[in-house]
Amino acid sequence: MSVILQAPYPGMVATTVLPSPDLGDNEALKNRLDIHKSMTGLRRTYVNSSDRNTLTYNFKITRSKALELEEFIKAYNSEQWRVTSYDGRVWIVNLMNNPFQFTSISKAGPRRETLTVQLQLEGTLL
Repeated sequence: MSVILQAPYPGMVATTVLPSPDLGDNEALKNRLDIHKSMTGLRRTYVNSSDRNTLTYNFKITRSKALELEEFIKAYNSEQWRVTSYDGRVWIVNLMNNPFQFTSISKAGPRRETLTVQLQLEGTLL
Protein backbone atom coordinates (compact mmCIF):
# COMPACT_ATOMS: atom_id res chain seq x y z
CA MET A 1 0.00 0.00 0.00
CA SER A 2 0.99 3.59 -0.37
CA VAL A 3 0.44 6.81 1.58
CA ILE A 4 -1.88 9.36 -0.04
CA LEU A 5 -1.55 13.05 0.88
CA GLN A 6 -4.40 15.38 -0.06
CA ALA A 7 -4.64 19.10 0.71
CA PRO A 8 -6.13 21.44 1.72
CA TYR A 9 -8.72 19.77 3.94
CA PRO A 10 -11.76 19.68 3.45
CA GLY A 11 -11.76 20.85 -0.19
CA MET A 12 -8.97 18.65 -1.52
CA VAL A 13 -7.31 20.31 -4.53
CA ALA A 14 -3.95 18.53 -4.72
CA THR A 15 -3.02 14.88 -4.24
CA THR A 16 0.36 13.19 -4.08
CA VAL A 17 1.00 9.49 -3.59
CA LEU A 18 4.08 8.29 -1.72
CA PRO A 19 5.35 4.70 -1.47
CA SER A 20 4.93 2.75 1.74
CA PRO A 21 7.14 4.13 4.51
CA ASP A 22 10.19 2.27 5.73
CA LEU A 23 9.94 0.09 8.79
CA GLY A 24 10.14 2.08 11.96
CA ASP A 25 7.23 4.44 11.34
CA ASN A 26 5.90 5.75 14.61
CA GLU A 27 2.52 6.65 16.06
CA ALA A 28 2.39 8.31 19.49
CA LEU A 29 -0.57 9.38 21.58
CA LYS A 30 -0.69 12.87 23.08
CA ASN A 31 -1.84 11.78 26.57
CA ARG A 32 -0.27 13.29 29.66
CA LEU A 33 -0.22 12.18 33.30
CA ASP A 34 -0.08 14.86 35.98
CA ILE A 35 0.70 14.00 39.60
CA HIS A 36 -0.16 16.55 42.27
CA LYS A 37 0.60 16.38 45.97
CA SER A 38 -1.78 18.09 48.39
CA MET A 39 -0.78 19.91 51.55
CA THR A 40 -1.80 16.84 53.58
CA GLY A 41 0.55 14.62 51.59
CA LEU A 42 -2.17 12.91 49.57
CA ARG A 43 -1.20 12.27 45.96
CA ARG A 44 -3.68 12.71 43.15
CA THR A 45 -3.16 11.73 39.55
CA TYR A 46 -4.88 13.31 36.56
CA VAL A 47 -4.82 11.89 33.06
CA ASN A 48 -5.14 14.53 30.36
CA SER A 49 -6.20 12.59 27.32
CA SER A 50 -6.32 13.89 23.80
CA ASP A 51 -7.48 12.44 20.50
CA ARG A 52 -4.42 13.92 18.74
CA ASN A 53 -1.59 11.64 17.67
CA THR A 54 1.87 12.23 16.27
CA LEU A 55 2.77 10.26 13.14
CA THR A 56 6.35 9.87 11.92
CA TYR A 57 7.01 8.39 8.50
CA ASN A 58 10.36 7.75 6.80
CA PHE A 59 10.24 7.46 3.02
CA LYS A 60 12.75 6.38 0.35
CA ILE A 61 11.76 8.16 -2.85
CA THR A 62 13.19 9.03 -6.24
CA ARG A 63 14.41 12.49 -7.17
CA SER A 64 11.30 13.28 -9.24
CA LYS A 65 8.97 12.22 -6.39
CA ALA A 66 11.05 14.35 -3.99
CA LEU A 67 10.54 17.41 -6.21
CA GLU A 68 6.79 16.69 -6.34
CA LEU A 69 6.64 16.34 -2.54
CA GLU A 70 8.66 19.53 -2.06
CA GLU A 71 6.19 21.52 -4.19
CA PHE A 72 3.24 19.95 -2.35
CA ILE A 73 4.70 20.94 1.02
CA LYS A 74 5.55 24.48 -0.13
CA ALA A 75 2.01 25.01 -1.38
CA TYR A 76 0.16 23.51 1.59
CA ASN A 77 2.57 23.81 4.52
CA SER A 78 0.19 25.76 6.77
CA GLU A 79 -2.98 23.90 5.70
CA GLN A 80 -4.57 20.77 7.10
CA TRP A 81 -4.01 17.60 5.09
CA ARG A 82 -6.00 14.43 4.64
CA VAL A 83 -3.66 11.44 4.87
CA THR A 84 -4.67 7.91 3.95
CA SER A 85 -2.01 5.73 5.51
CA TYR A 86 -0.65 2.46 4.15
CA ASP A 87 -2.97 0.50 6.48
CA GLY A 88 -6.10 2.25 5.18
CA ARG A 89 -6.70 4.62 8.09
CA VAL A 90 -7.63 8.23 7.30
CA TRP A 91 -6.10 11.09 9.30
CA ILE A 92 -6.57 14.87 9.34
CA VAL A 93 -3.11 16.25 10.10
CA ASN A 94 -0.79 19.25 10.15
CA LEU A 95 2.88 19.09 9.16
CA MET A 96 5.13 19.41 12.22
CA ASN A 97 8.72 19.30 10.94
CA ASN A 98 9.75 22.59 9.42
CA PRO A 99 12.12 22.75 7.69
CA PHE A 100 12.03 19.28 6.22
CA GLN A 101 15.09 17.98 4.41
CA PHE A 102 15.96 15.35 1.88
CA THR A 103 19.02 13.14 2.34
CA SER A 104 20.59 11.52 -0.72
CA ILE A 105 21.45 7.86 -0.19
CA SER A 106 22.42 6.78 -3.72
CA LYS A 107 23.40 8.60 -6.89
CA ALA A 108 23.25 6.48 -10.00
CA GLY A 109 22.27 9.19 -12.43
CA PRO A 110 19.58 11.87 -12.27
CA ARG A 111 16.70 9.46 -12.88
CA ARG A 112 17.85 6.83 -10.41
CA GLU A 113 18.86 9.02 -7.48
CA THR A 114 17.27 7.85 -4.22
CA LEU A 115 16.52 10.20 -1.34
CA THR A 116 15.11 9.80 2.15
CA VAL A 117 12.74 12.18 3.88
CA GLN A 118 11.04 12.11 7.25
CA LEU A 119 7.56 13.57 7.70
CA GLN A 120 6.24 14.32 11.18
CA LEU A 121 2.51 14.89 11.25
CA GLU A 122 0.12 15.64 14.10
CA GLY A 123 -3.61 15.08 13.84
CA THR A 124 -6.69 13.05 14.52
CA LEU A 125 -8.03 9.79 13.15
CA LEU A 126 -11.33 10.02 11.26
